[in-house]
Formats: sequence, C-alpha cells, structure tokens
Amino acid sequence: MPVRKAVLVVDDCAEDVFVLKREFLKAGIEAQFHCVCDGQEAMDYLAGNGDFHDRTAHSLPHMMLLDLKMPKADGFDVLCWMQKDPALKRLPVTVLTSSDLDKDVD
Repeated sequence: MPVRKAVLVVDDCAEDVFVLKREFLKAGIEAQFHCVCDGQEAMDYLAGNGDFHDRTAHSLPHMMLLDLKMPKADGFDVLCWMQKDPALKRLPVTVLTSSDLDKDVD
C-alpha cells in the first residue's frame, strides 16, 4: 500500500477545509490531511510544539495549504516565521484567500 502524502491545511473556515478535501478526492489524490485553525497552530505544528510533539501522529507535511486571513497569527506571519527555519524553506506552500484586497492578492 503506497504511503499517502501529508498535507497541512491551515484555515479557520471549516467549510473551506471540507471543500479542499472533497476536491482532492475528486481529483483522485489520496492525501493524509492534518488541519489547524490559525497561524499560531500552524507554527506549533511545524515546530512540533505542545500537542503536536508526536511526529507519528503529526508528521511533517509534504505540502501546506495556507489561508492568509486567520486569527492569532495570519498567513503572512506563518510565511515570515518559516523563512527563518532552513528545514522549512523547501516546504511547498500554496496560499489561499477569499480576500479581494489588492495587497492580499499581490
């Protein structure tokens, strides 16, 4: 049985997470989803802090889907934090937003 790739979904909207998972399945992509609700949880997950210290249960992702607008720490905060960690610089990140503000889209 092939190992499913781990995807970290960082989004505070449960409906958006549901749609992402559904679209992966419709495309025939089998992935192991790990979901967190805000930027601080994303940083804790990636660093293996707190509830995320067990790497068997919370493996490092192969890619991350990152919402920009979230509570506590937003997607911009997560990206800046990741740039400081050489181990995370190569993690593929797809940024998602429903914002139509030019500065967010740029």
